[in-house]
Amino acid sequence: MSLETIINAHYEQLSDNDLFILRYITNHQQEITNLSISELSALVNSSTASILRLAKKLDFSGYSEFKYYLKQHTTTQVQQEEVAFYSLENLSFDIDQTMKAFKNDQYLTDLLALLDQVDTIYAFCVGYGQRLMLKEFARCMLEYKKKRHYHFWLSRI
Repeated sequence: MSLETIINAHYEQLSDNDLFILRYITNHQQEITNLSISELSALVNSSTASILRLAKKLDFSGYSEFKYYLKQHTTTQVQQEEVAFYSLENLSFDIDQTMKAFKNDQYLTDLLALLDQVDTIYAFCVGYGQRLMLKEFARCMLEYKKKRHYHFWLSRI
């Protein structure tokens, strides 16, 4: 099970401080596996008790088990990324698909035409990762030069 899946499963129980700590952990997974709980707490400006409570909220027995999980998950993820990186066939296929998309940009023109016609954009998401993507989308839409109203809902399943 991935860390994002675990976070989504326990999202209801997580505080803003927990989410801040988890954001740091997800961005620095490999480095975290070598840190003690006190070193991590100093990096995220939080108490060791907060990190221990977070680990327990995610159904780990403590920080050591959480760190072990991260180490195993990071090692597996790095190995998978190395295999994907060295696959020239996948890389070639991705480049070809990207080039085809750039050559046929009619879907982008249609999307921009639709954006010109609407006053409100409704977006829905499920989970932490999707919410981050919607926030980024809203930030990008600020450049659109028209007054818009955006409504975002987070549905927790």
